[in-house]
Amino acid sequence: MAASSWPGVTRPLECRSRRADIVKYLEDHSDNGLGNFHFAAIANVAAYTPFFPAAYHQGLGRQFAIALESANVVAAVMAVQRDPEATRQALIAELGMHAEAWRILQARFDQETGWAYMGLDLFSAPMKTDRSDRRGRIHRSRFGSRAHSTAVATITSALRDISVKKVGYSGVMMPVLEDTRLAQLWSEGRPFDGPTPSLIRR
Repeated sequence: MAASSWPGVTRPLECRSRRADIVKYLEDHSDNGLGNFHFAAIANVAAYTPFFPAAYHQGLGRQFAIALESANVVAAVMAVQRDPEATRQALIAELGMHAEAWRILQARFDQETGWAYMGLDLFSAPMKTDRSDRRGRIHRSRFGSRAHSTAVATITSALRDISVKKVGYSGVMMPVLEDTRLAQLWSEGRPFDGPTPSLIRR
C-alpha cells in the first residue's frame, strides 16, 4: 500500500488506519507475524527505488536501478580517526570510486540489452549478518548521542555529494528490526541518549 502527497497516490493521513489494521491482521494471522514480509506500507517512496517490496516503476518497462549496500565501505573509512570534514571527503572518494565502476558497467549493459538505467541507490546498510559493527564509529556511541548524530550527518552529506545519477533512499539506513547491534543495545536496557522515543504498539 503506497501513500504519498503526489497526485494519484493515496494520501498518508487517509490510509494510515487501514495500513495499521492490515499490519496487525497479518501479525495475528500468520506464523510468527511473518506475513508482514509480504506486505509493504510505504510513504513517499519514489519510483525506481531498487528494493522490494517498495520497488515500482512508472515507465514502459525494460528499466533497471542498482543499489549498493555500502556499509562495509563506510565502516572501513570511518574506522580511521579523522575530523568530520576529512571523513566526509574520504567517503566521497571511496564510494565515488565504486559508483563510477557501476556507471561504466551499466553503460555497457544499456548498449548490449537496450534496458534503460534509472540510477544508483547509495544507501548505507549491510546484510544482517554484517551488522555487528555496521558503520565503524556509529555504534560505538549511544544511539542519538552527539557523536552518533555527527557520524550519521557526515555519511549523509557525503552520499548527497557523490556525483552520480541517484534513485531511491541514498542515505543512512538503520532498520530497527534487522540491526543486531541496535537490538543488543535495546536488550541491555535503554540504548538511546536522551528521552526514549515513542513506539507504535501493536
